[in-house]
Amino acid sequence: MATVDDAKSQASTIIQSLQLGSGVDVQALARSLAEAENSPRIDQVKARQASVEASISGYGLVSSGLGSLRQGFSSLGNYSSLIANQVEAADTSVLSATADSTARAGVYQIAVSQLASAQTLRSASFSSVSETLNGGVDFALTVSVGATDPVSHSISVSDTTPAGVVDAINESDTGLTATLVNKSAEGDDWYILVEGETGADNSFSIANVAGLGFADAANLLVSAGNAQFSVNGLTGIERASNTVNDVITGLSLELKEAGGSAQTISVRQSTQPLRDAIDDLVLRYNDLQTIVTELVSPDSSASEYSGSLQRDKSLTNSLLRQVRDLFEEVSTTASGGVSTLKDLGLIFQRDGSLALDETVFDQVMADSSDDVIQMLSAGTNAEDSYSGGDQGLGSDAADQLEALLESNGILQLRIDTAENQVTDYQTQLDRLEERLESARMRYVQQFAAMEAFVEKTQGVGDYLKGQFEAMRNSNN
Repeated sequence: MATVDDAKSQASTIIQSLQLGSGVDVQALARSLAEAENSPRIDQVKARQASVEASISGYGLVSSGLGSLRQGFSSLGNYSSLIANQVEAADTSVLSATADSTARAGVYQIAVSQLASAQTLRSASFSSVSETLNGGVDFALTVSVGATDPVSHSISVSDTTPAGVVDAINESDTGLTATLVNKSAEGDDWYILVEGETGADNSFSIANVAGLGFADAANLLVSAGNAQFSVNGLTGIERASNTVNDVITGLSLELKEAGGSAQTISVRQSTQPLRDAIDDLVLRYNDLQTIVTELVSPDSSASEYSGSLQRDKSLTNSLLRQVRDLFEEVSTTASGGVSTLKDLGLIFQRDGSLALDETVFDQVMADSSDDVIQMLSAGTNAEDSYSGGDQGLGSDAADQLEALLESNGILQLRIDTAENQVTDYQTQLDRLEERLESARMRYVQQFAAMEAFVEKTQGVGDYLKGQFEAMRNSNN
């Protein structure tokens, strides 16, 4: 480009020295002639470059649509996302429950005879939270935690006040929690309450030191104990916590009140998540079809990328055909006569959009919901093509779509080719711009010669005119 810039500078110097003897704007004329000579080709290359760049965006939109559809199929291949267990409790103030996907439908009678409790100790009384303990000398609390295999701890207290004791206990790793409580309205009757974790095996003891009084039998406020309850008549069940999730498979119980009659917990399965996933799949497919239709339609103006893939209908038609085939593909885990998505009532309409025949869907779910879930998910969660086992239609379809989106897939190859074309077009444009500038300089040099000739001619004319005027004056 240095040669071009030097030539432009030289041409400008020539024009300035000539001072536009002909009166013509030589720079503008040279630019106009050069552009007239080269602009058609430049405009043509720019148009092709813009078209290819738009196609790259078009391929990206198709890729995004396929990725969205892949997510829809993936959801259908995940057992835990297809069903939900709904739990009802007769009196949630006494007992509540939640269920995960492993819970089985059923009715459970649960009677709570005792709630799990945490041991609570109180200290001796103090006149204030800043009362000096142990004569102001640092001391240590000896704590033993556990009924079956007790673990001993030593808690150092450097702030020798009730408040300092509370801080030391709370900062220890014993699992104990301490709180200051004022019993008197005058604020001169303070106690330290120390609480452990629930469960009989979480009892603890604190040796008497510095007049704290934790070891005095009268200062035991609450003993540690297990929750005790029965399930469907099976008695003798105990747990250390009032939150119990290891008694009934998939069910987590929250025990809130002891005594009284047995409480009824009902668990029933809902396939509404499956219906939601099917509706979502329909929406995702129709979005993909809309995208493709816009991209291949030369007459659409719905977006700036409309028509950008009209020259590659073979690709878009092939992709849609492969996607539609997924709805007729037979599941590797077909069950009870349910083997394809068409069996669920998914149908293609005349305009190519996907729809759900609700009558068919409701009937197959009423008759064969377990078979439907088996066909879609193989009863597995988060399975993929590398697991080695059957994974159901949902994951199989998701894997096939993933193959289209991989770095060596057809879409990425199209994008790579288009990006290379954009680079080639840019190279052509650079060369054409150089050619345009070269033509402009050529015209400038030609006009410079013309300017010199015009100036010379004007000088001769002026000389002859002067001679004729002198001859006429001499004759007079």
